[in-house]
Amino acid sequence: MLDLCVVIPTTHRCQAVDQLARHLISTSPVTTSVLVVDNCPEASQTGWATDHYQLVLRPHYLGSEQAFVLGLQLAPNAERYLMIDHDATVDAPFLGRLLAAATDPDAVYSANQNGDGSSWDRRNGRAPMPRDLTPTAIEVNFAPWSGMLLNRRAAEVVKAQNSGFFFFWDDYRVCYVLREAGFTIWGVPAAAVTNDNNANQSPSAWRTYYRARNHILFHRETKYGGLFELTLCRGKEILMLLPGPGRSGRVAANLRGIRDGLMGRRGARMSP
Repeated sequence: MLDLCVVIPTTHRCQAVDQLARHLISTSPVTTSVLVVDNCPEASQTGWATDHYQLVLRPHYLGSEQAFVLGLQLAPNAERYLMIDHDATVDAPFLGRLLAAATDPDAVYSANQNGDGSSWDRRNGRAPMPRDLTPTAIEVNFAPWSGMLLNRRAAEVVKAQNSGFFFFWDDYRVCYVLREAGFTIWGVPAAAVTNDNNANQSPSAWRTYYRARNHILFHRETKYGGLFELTLCRGKEILMLLPGPGRSGRVAANLRGIRDGLMGRRGARMSP
């Protein structure tokens, strides 16, 4: 049995994923395989060098959760599974630090996205207060997909998920499910992973829609955060979307997302 299998969903970003896969395999301190889930209309064998990883093709967008779920379902048996985004950048000691911290058999471990701890426990979408990053591990409630390390039992929990969120808030929701199943989630400050957040800083209409809708769905399902804070966050985002080109489309998408969230609508209702 493998020590580690890495699952990387992508939308046909062949070169970036190939570099990431090669880097993870070459720097891993344990026996490691990589499975890539190429999911988009352009998905094909073209552009891939599959001599060092397994490739799964789906000619449509699966969304974040279901791409990771499919990858875990098709992955070879391993002691642990690492989920990581296709735009991730990590240094050579990354895997060693993450695996060395993973000492609790009933826990999930999370890499430190962007190195500042701000991706953990974003209360109602807002960055948390600065935290002490000197401990080897920090207990957290919520963590992003990218850099999440699962043992086999936790992987089985994730495999069973089908929230219908498609994009945004599905990672925090799966953390809620994992904690309800008895897992502790530990953030590992020394294991930093950098992701390209440019698209999220200036979101398209479809990103805006899912961020608004799923925030409400997440709150309704988990009761995490207060209703007053949720309302403030949604209103603030509408104001932030007003400047710049394409504002009418983004505001309309936000309002549609709020409506669909209140109505409990799920699934892929806007295409990337």
